[in-house]
Amino acid sequence: ILVDNKQNVIYLTDTDSNSVSVINATTKEVIENIKVGNGPTGIAVDPSNHLVYVTNTGSNSTSVINGTTKEVIGYLPLVKYPHQGKGPTAIVLDLYSQKGYIIAPSTNNMFILDLKEIKQTGNASNFINNHETYIIKAITILDNPHNIVLNSKNGKIYVTSKDNNLINIIQP
Repeated sequence: ILVDNKQNVIYLTDTDSNSVSVINATTKEVIENIKVGNGPTGIAVDPSNHLVYVTNTGSNSTSVINGTTKEVIGYLPLVKYPHQGKGPTAIVLDLYSQKGYIIAPSTNNMFILDLKEIKQTGNASNFINNHETYIIKAITILDNPHNIVLNSKNGKIYVTSKDNNLINIIQP
C-alpha cells in the first residue's frame, strides 16, 4: 500500500488479480484498476514525475506506471540476471541519489535502478530492450531478505532477514 499525497490517491497492490487499485484518498472510492505483471507486491512512487514502480514477484519484473494517466508505460525485466532476478518483492526509492532499490528474496539479491536515466529518457517502452541501462547492478545482500526501507536523511538502506532476525545496513 502506498499514499501519494501530491495526487491524493492510495495505491494498493492486489496479487490475486495482478493489478494495482487506485483509490481516491478523500472519497475512498476505487477510481482505477491497473493491470501489471504477475504477483504485484512492492510499490513506490517518485512524486517529482508521478512514476509508480511495482515489483512483480511472478513476472520477475518491475512495472512502471504513469501516475497521472494511470497507465503502465513499461516493464523493467530482471532478465540480465536470470538466476538472480527471481521474485522481486519490495522497492524503495532514494530521490536524492536518484536510485531505486529492489529486493528479491528467492535469490538473496538487491537490484539498483538508475532513476535519473529513467526520467531522462521519458520513454519506458524502451525498458525491455534497454534494461541494462536502467538496472545498474545486482548485489548479494543476505539470506532471505524480507523487507527494505530507506532513511532519507543519511541514505542508508535497512534490509531485514526473514531467516536470522537481523537487520542489514547498507550504505550505497
